[in-house]
Amino acid sequence: MSDANTSLPVRTEAAGDVIIKVADATITSQQLAIEADGSVNANVSATDLDIRDLAFATDKVDVTGSSVTVTATNLDIRDLAFATDKVDASGSVVALDAPTLAALESITVQNGAGASAVNIQDGGNSITVDAVDLDVRDLTHVSDSVKIGDGTDFLAVNTDGSINVKISDSTPGTAINSYNTVAAVAGGATSTHTYTSTGNFYLTQVEASGSGKMKIEVQVNGTTRFVQFNSTSTPNMQIELSQPILATTGQTVAVIRTNRENQAQDVYSTILGYNE
Repeated sequence: MSDANTSLPVRTEAAGDVIIKVADATITSQQLAIEADGSVNANVSATDLDIRDLAFATDKVDVTGSSVTVTATNLDIRDLAFATDKVDASGSVVALDAPTLAALESITVQNGAGASAVNIQDGGNSITVDAVDLDVRDLTHVSDSVKIGDGTDFLAVNTDGSINVKISDSTPGTAINSYNTVAAVAGGATSTHTYTSTGNFYLTQVEASGSGKMKIEVQVNGTTRFVQFNSTSTPNMQIELSQPILATTGQTVAVIRTNRENQAQDVYSTILGYNE
């Protein structure tokens, strides 16, 4: 303890005679440090502290944990990686030059079930997608159209909704024209013209004639289907079927020709149809 609790002035004769330390009143070991160059080494705690302008060469700011939003035009960044980065180009229009389009002429798109080829045509206006079981949006009659054809000819739909259909006149299978004639069939006698099917034979027509009166009976596989008579004024007989009659392999079509004159005459018949 001092001899007296009084405030006495300190008198010095030269600089450095008295050294003063600035310390925390409670923790006296916490003292203000003065560096050899005279600068003060101190921790500053402040809010909205104004400091000098920062310099890129000598200063740094730690923003760890902060969120920064950058708005920029022509911003250079690191190379993007497919595994970690994504680019949202929705609403954008991209114009590609001819060399770039040539390089992108064939792109393979993996859809999980298999690879599909996507062809980008020059000009960037047409994209051809080659895919199996491709799901697309629902079509509407207002804005969409579908063509049905073989790639060359397409089914034509008129403005009134009607369809133009081409009817082929070709025979659906192998045409069969079985002709038979027998001379001098006695009066009241019969002569049978038979065709045996070698596949699926479809009977479409029967023709028969004689110089005089005669009768024909048409049988398919032993069952009578038609009977006709002629006259001296109409000697020719004709049967045309709108729906063909089928005779399978080994079955027969028979035209039984009966001479209804009292004297002999020649008889004629033709069996027509097609085999499949």
